[in-house]
Amino acid sequence: MPHRQIPGALAAMLLLLSASTAAGDGSSDFDGRLNIPTVTEIFGNIYSGNIPDDANLQAVMDQAVIDKWTVDLKMYFAHEGEAESATINNLLRNQFIPLLQSISEATGLGFERVYSLSEANVVFVFAAKSNDAERFLDLAELRQWFGAGEARKFDEIEAAFRDAPAYCFRFTNAPDNEITRAIGFVSLVESDYVQEKCLARNILYAIGLRGDTDSPASAKSPETSSRSIGLLDEMALDILYREGVEPGMTLRQALRR
Repeated sequence: MPHRQIPGALAAMLLLLSASTAAGDGSSDFDGRLNIPTVTEIFGNIYSGNIPDDANLQAVMDQAVIDKWTVDLKMYFAHEGEAESATINNLLRNQFIPLLQSISEATGLGFERVYSLSEANVVFVFAAKSNDAERFLDLAELRQWFGAGEARKFDEIEAAFRDAPAYCFRFTNAPDNEITRAIGFVSLVESDYVQEKCLARNILYAIGLRGDTDSPASAKSPETSSRSIGLLDEMALDILYREGVEPGMTLRQALRR
């Protein structure tokens, strides 16, 4: 499915605004009149590094590198027990499927549920606490699945599952900036709303939106529904998944496509 591409004029506007606010806070009167996210917010939704208030956005465009998928996502939902299965199916039906539909429209990515780790390139793990997951999750098998050459990163993943209990986390493997594997954890002892928010953050991170934002224009925000992406997410995903943008490009190169 081709993605619903935001007109190239918007990319040109972002380049212009980033130049005009290079030594400022990333805001402008033009942004405010249009009631759209600021350039800093858009870049910050993609870039996992900190963008200080006095950031030179020209430098950020040259430092931030695109991580993205080039194939469709096949998702495995790992859990234990029939009760957990019913909870997860309800979560998928009410929140996750509508969210994926909005992501697919924005990116052209396809999403498929699979029922074994060997078929998957994305796994979401559901348990009361992360250190409960080892009862049904073979971490040695998961390490092999995650990819050779990523031992240090998987050590972090293994620690997240084995050490102090965590309630929401996410990791990806992106050799040469092409995302090939993603892992996320969602706690089932949290409220439905918190579960939805965690799952939204996990999938948006998994497809390349690495930054942490609380903007109400994003599905990541605690103030916003996570059943569809927000305008901030759509604008950031357009940069990543517009035609001609390749993994490893800088933000500047992507905006010029």
